[in-house]
This record gives sequence, C-alpha cells and structure tokens, in this order.
Amino acid sequence: MNRRSLLARMGKRARLVVAALVTAAVAITLTPAPAAAQMDPPWIIPPGGWCYDNSFVVNSVVGQVHEQYGPTKHFDNQSSVPVTWTESISVTHTFRSTTTTTTTFEGGVDFWIIKSAVRKQTTVQIEDSITVNETSSMTVTVPPHTLMFAAYGAFKTEIRGTYGQLKYECGTYNYDTYISGPVTVYALESVGWSTWDA
Repeated sequence: MNRRSLLARMGKRARLVVAALVTAAVAITLTPAPAAAQMDPPWIIPPGGWCYDNSFVVNSVVGQVHEQYGPTKHFDNQSSVPVTWTESISVTHTFRSTTTTTTTFEGGVDFWIIKSAVRKQTTVQIEDSITVNETSSMTVTVPPHTLMFAAYGAFKTEIRGTYGQLKYECGTYNYDTYISGPVTVYALESVGWSTWDA
C-alpha cells in the first residue's frame, strides 16, 4: 500500500472517530437533566425554622357574661318587708381569659396579640388571669316576697374578631402561607358576686 492510500484510509478512520465523539457528545447533551427542586420544601421544618406574624381585629363586643365558680346560693324572702341576706364562699382558684376558634392555627393563638388588640380597639380592660385565695362575702337586700339567687365567679366580656397568621421561614421569608379565621375571646375583667331574682 502506498503512502497516499494509507493516509487516505487513516483520514477516513479519524473522521469516523470524530463523528462518533460528536454523536456521543450530542447524546450526552440531550440527556434530560435532573428535575429542578420543587417550590415546596421536601422537609417538614426548613433550615431557618418557622416564624409567625400574628394579628387580631375586633369585629364586635357582644357583652358581659358571668362564669360561675361554686354552687348557686338562694334566699326566699316570703315576708312583707325587705330582708338583708348575707352569703359567703371560700375561693381558691385562678380565673383566666379564654379563647375559642374552629380554625387550626399551626403556630397557636398568641394571647398577647389578642390582649394588645382588645385594649387598643375597645374599652375592655382584659386581664390574663386573676388568682383568688380567700373567703368572699356579699350582702344584699331582698325585697318582700322575692326569691333571690347569688353566685360567685368571673366577669368576662365576650368579644368576636378575626385572627390572622402569616407563616414563613425565619430569616428568608420563603415558603410563606397565610391563614385567618374567627376567634371568640372571653376577656377576664374582674371577679365577684352576681345576683338575680326569679
């Protein structure tokens, strides 16, 4: 075989190798890349942890209720003249403001947020709790031919509003979600006796 034909055959073989390499490169290029990360994280808690921004807006102040502690006392004045009635009860109890809702807030309901909003948006003097450890007495005048009742307990104001909660990754504000729902607050204001007649 002469030199020219040898070079020609080698050149053809080289071109076939190059073509094979190009084909392989194209095949590699066309291979699908791994799927990009989804918007929602695959973990339950992000690296920065979860943070919550909460808010509460008062929609209405319904009125005051008396949350009874202990039994109902009564006095029946069957006479024709007023009678003074004195009653007492031994109390060892901590009364608290309470909330109810049908919405599930993952970060819970922050009572401090509610308390601050109630004090800013209403005249209700809401308290977290009141602890009583004493014997409490009351005296009332019962009119003639009157059946009078009395009970000790907490005076609370019923307040209805909307609670909102923004959830996001701490430090990045990623993966944020917002949820809101109705919340009823029984705002503790004071403790004492409530009396009424039949």
